[in-house]
Amino acid sequence: MRAFALALVFAALAACSKPAASSDSAADLKAPAAAEEAKSTSRPLASTPAATGPMLAYAYEFGLEAPASQIQALVEKEQAACSNAGATNCAVTGSSLDRSGSDDVSAKLTLKASPAWLSRFRTELADDTKAVGGRIASSSVTSEDLSQQIVDANAHLRAQSALRDRLQDALQHRPGKTSDFVDAATALAKAQGDLDAMQSELAILQRRVAMSDVTIAYSAAGSLASGNTWAPVSAAVHGFAGMIAMALAAMVTIVGFLLPWAITAAAVIWVIVTLRKGRERRKPS
Repeated sequence: MRAFALALVFAALAACSKPAASSDSAADLKAPAAAEEAKSTSRPLASTPAATGPMLAYAYEFGLEAPASQIQALVEKEQAACSNAGATNCAVTGSSLDRSGSDDVSAKLTLKASPAWLSRFRTELADDTKAVGGRIASSSVTSEDLSQQIVDANAHLRAQSALRDRLQDALQHRPGKTSDFVDAATALAKAQGDLDAMQSELAILQRRVAMSDVTIAYSAAGSLASGNTWAPVSAAVHGFAGMIAMALAAMVTIVGFLLPWAITAAAVIWVIVTLRKGRERRKPS
């Protein structure tokens, strides 16, 4: 009875874990209920349509220059546009604003966006920036081909799913020893867990293809000319002070390196001179 109870416990645990090697031997106990439970709790394989071309993950970067007083409003407007588009079209992944002075303002906004929504957003971004007297100073796009990774992940999923199905069949239909049954139940638990992990990894890869990374960097335009007249002088003074500090630091470093050697050399010279004077005094006149 204890062996029978132990077998039922392992069969129940097998329903919610990972994939592993199949075992042709089954158990001395028939466990149709345990196998049925494992089948009912296993997640179905996500179907992936056949790729018609490269599966690329895109990353866009935009550098915007605008009046310092308008940067915060621009960031809030673009962030609201993304939020209003819905999670299937756009999601805000990060936002920051740095204000060091009235004319020293910078910001950064990061998004995940679908290609269709992003094509419209790029036009709106240029129009919004131009409307406040700014411009898009730089833009770039990079891509990463995930085709091989996605194909490999799908192949592993199919193989792991077949392994899980064989283990479920062994638990349900093949009689054998209690120890064999427990081994098969443990293997089924591991197989189901591995299958779930592979499905999660594939979902992440597919999301990277479906949603592009977007980074927008905002900076104040013409801050020296429009705000602080003495800013160039201040910058020059700070630069001069920095050079003096670097020179002093170099001198201290040189002195610190040479001082022990100088002391050692002075001591050696003093000893040599002292010995010579002693010899000269001992010589007969």
